[in-house]
Amino acid sequence: MNATFLVPIDDESRQIEVLERLLADDPRLRSVNTVRAYRRDILAFQAWWTVSGRTVISKSAVEAYAAHLGAEGKAPASINRSLASIRWYVRKIMDAVYEDSTIDPRVREEMIRQGTRAATVEDLKNNRALKGRHVPAREVFKLLDACERDSSLIGVRDGAMIALGWQAGLRRSELAGLRMGDVAQEGDGYTLRIMGKGEKPREVYAYDGAAGALADWLSVRGDADASEPVFCRILKGGHLRPGVPLTGEAMQGVLDRRCSEANVAPLTWHDLRRTLAGDLLSDGADVSTVQQVLGHSSPATTTRYDRRDRSVRQAALKRRKTPYTRRTLQDVA
Repeated sequence: MNATFLVPIDDESRQIEVLERLLADDPRLRSVNTVRAYRRDILAFQAWWTVSGRTVISKSAVEAYAAHLGAEGKAPASINRSLASIRWYVRKIMDAVYEDSTIDPRVREEMIRQGTRAATVEDLKNNRALKGRHVPAREVFKLLDACERDSSLIGVRDGAMIALGWQAGLRRSELAGLRMGDVAQEGDGYTLRIMGKGEKPREVYAYDGAAGALADWLSVRGDADASEPVFCRILKGGHLRPGVPLTGEAMQGVLDRRCSEANVAPLTWHDLRRTLAGDLLSDGADVSTVQQVLGHSSPATTTRYDRRDRSVRQAALKRRKTPYTRRTLQDVA
């Protein structure tokens, strides 16, 4: 691969052509969502880079771009995601430099030096308050009650999605991507085969009310091909579109509408996921188990999901006994 794209490319179509080839040639990028995020972040960096007047990728250029994103009000987590994309991009450029025999050795040495330093730009430390919240059970009961009062197919579908989000902590994309062939009834519950973030498969389980809500939805949804989405679109008048999955925006719209009906503070599907992490820890599950349930690659991520308030920490410390007896102070010399 020629390394001419080490400098800004004025031709936007050429930018996209080079980037698409790099993304397609990396076997580690299997997730559609990851590829989409990398593409978006790198093209945004390229656009900034082109108008910045800089001639090569360097550590100072990447740091300046991070500062630019911060000045635009981007959250540290968003900036760090962009930095991860850019570091990947820089490493791909270094591969091209090594393979391009037409580059003058002295120029190659300088490119490698600059690129190596650019790839070492570290993530920002996120000192902002954690996003999201812990959702009390009473609020979920209100949401499910709102769905139950809706006697339409949409009410049955929404109730099943919320119940699964609450009990199994599924990501919004995992709920939308769940196929009929991924669901298997086992005894009084269901096993769900989930394709998670990074194309990592895992099994989750639906019991109790979540199993009942899912059973109700499957019974009214009717027979379907194994490749069809479990939670499909429903048109006005109750007409099912069995082969059309819900979009992420539509799924958030479901929660927004049910929160409004139930007089519950706004929440996201990820709030239900965070809540499951905290509740499982409160119930005595170890971090490793919670990590496996949620499909996290690292237990550190699982720990960051905990949104329980300080009363949980206070209660934990109150249970720790210290063998000390108060003194009678007037007897102290």
